[in-house]
Amino acid sequence: LSLSLSSHNTTRTPLATMAVAVCLFALALSTCSLAVDSKSIPFCEPPKVGQLCRAAPENLHPTQVMLGMAEVDCKKAHMAAMSSSDLDDYLLKHTVPAVLGPDQGLYITDHHHTTAALATADVHDSHRYAVVNVTDDYSSLSLAAFWSRMVSNKYVWLGDDKGSGPINPLLIPPQVSELVNWPYRSLAWAVRNNGGYGKTGIPFADFAWGEFFMQHNLLPEISSDEEGWTFCQAAPYNRDLCYPKDLENVMAALGPALQLAFSPAASQLPGFNQGTQDFPNCGNKSTTLLLQK
Repeated sequence: LSLSLSSHNTTRTPLATMAVAVCLFALALSTCSLAVDSKSIPFCEPPKVGQLCRAAPENLHPTQVMLGMAEVDCKKAHMAAMSSSDLDDYLLKHTVPAVLGPDQGLYITDHHHTTAALATADVHDSHRYAVVNVTDDYSSLSLAAFWSRMVSNKYVWLGDDKGSGPINPLLIPPQVSELVNWPYRSLAWAVRNNGGYGKTGIPFADFAWGEFFMQHNLLPEISSDEEGWTFCQAAPYNRDLCYPKDLENVMAALGPALQLAFSPAASQLPGFNQGTQDFPNCGNKSTTLLLQK
């Protein structure tokens, strides 16, 4: 790993810098007893390929339009319950991969839920920085060529909350805090937690499972007899006005979804029949128990 010190780290000693590099390398092997915190990582000013750097969540551009808000809520509660040192360790272990875009912006290609949770979690602002792994530099490309490359590399998910796609990537919101709720992504997350399928290295696998569950209409639909467009037709899973029982609906569908996940109909999906129960820490016992069907 290449670690360079920015002006924010002018007092960092060579020995401390070496400790950061060794510790970050060992994270991949899960053998590092962290003696440093995420503040040891320089800011992304400027970001460089192969470098870990820190960035505020609002400065990271998403590459999808949807989130499972039940998972975001779980991660927010988990972060809020952590001590400062535990949160530093967590952020170091959950680095966010990103691509440098034509506007010199950082476009994240995974861990949208972690980034969205960090943006609004009840944590001190001094800890509200994602640790970013800059994987590619596409900054020399035109905007159209950039998105074409991102699609070719499977760095972007262009489905929407109505099961349609591909959408125009220019419609992706600029910040993770503006992504929309899609309860089928929450349902896929709950199914995976309960051993319904396994984690894989395949990009956006949870979205593929979400679309599978959506095809089987496992969650209540929003209907309206009003003429013309309504807000809830446009934003059917908005929790404030249209879908207030988001978590309740997801949990009610978990049993049928688990049965479907083990059926032959799901055999072509990533992680089929490879799952193990792995319940998340949602910061409080009651929320965690909701995910144990």
